[in-house]
Amino acid sequence: MKKNFTSTLIMLGVLLGLSAWYVLYEQKYKPEQKEKEDQSKKLISLEADQISEFKLTRLKNPPAENSNTVVQNPEYESIELKKTGPDWFIVSPVQTKGDNTAITSLLSSLCSAKQERMVEEKPKDLSVFGLKDPILKISLKKDSTSPALEVSVGGNT
Repeated sequence: MKKNFTSTLIMLGVLLGLSAWYVLYEQKYKPEQKEKEDQSKKLISLEADQISEFKLTRLKNPPAENSNTVVQNPEYESIELKKTGPDWFIVSPVQTKGDNTAITSLLSSLCSAKQERMVEEKPKDLSVFGLKDPILKISLKKDSTSPALEVSVGGNT
């Protein structure tokens, strides 16, 4: 009778140990680690509702698709947008009210974008990636005094 009670206590101890591991590791530590990993892969460290200014700059004369040629005389055109209260306004090249839904959707997509892989930590030549004269540059600001965060989009990058 005493032997059966000892094995029951051992099994109860194992059950308590596994339960503690599940609560501490699986429920608390693992989700925190996953969140940190996801945050480190984000292209932009801001949330969409924190952005008050952004600028889209597009290359007017991009090279042919799947071409590694460098554009000789790159020409760019830009659109600048600013948030005033809850509304977005286009301030350049024309001054008008922006489409809040479309702009918010664009910013949400951009802020949730994540890098898939790193090709080179500090490349010496950006033209290999199509980033010497990027096809699209996106510049974001939290407010007018904060430094701009930039994302450049190259040919296939």
